[in-house]
Amino acid sequence: MSVESSLVFVLAAVAVVVVVRWIANRTGLPAAALLPIIGVGYALLPGPNISLDPDIVLTLVLPPLLYSAALESSLRGIRVVSLSVILVLLTAVAIGYGSRGSSPAGPWPPVSRSVRR
Repeated sequence: MSVESSLVFVLAAVAVVVVVRWIANRTGLPAAALLPIIGVGYALLPGPNISLDPDIVLTLVLPPLLYSAALESSLRGIRVVSLSVILVLLTAVAIGYGSRGSSPAGPWPPVSRSVRR
C-alpha cells in the first residue's frame, strides 16, 4: 500500500468516526456499538478491503473502544450485565442437572466414560 492510499484511508477513517460520533450524539446510541456495524458494512462493500494485523487491532483499536464504552457505561448497566451472566450460568447448570438422568446411557455419560479410563 502506498503512502498516499494509506493517508486517504486514515483520513476517511477519521471522517467516519466523526460522522458516527455525530449520529451517536443525535440518536443516543453508543458510538462503540455503531462503529462495528459500520465496519461490517465496509467489509461487505465490493472492492479492495484493507487487511489489518490482529496485533495492531488488539493494541491500537480495541483499547480506545473499550475505554469509550467504559466512560459511557453506568453502575446500573454493569449490574444488569453481571446479573445476566450469573443467570445464564445458573440456567446452564439447571439444564445440565435436569437432563442428567434423561440420557439412555445413564446419568452423565461423558463424565462416567472419562472416569472409567
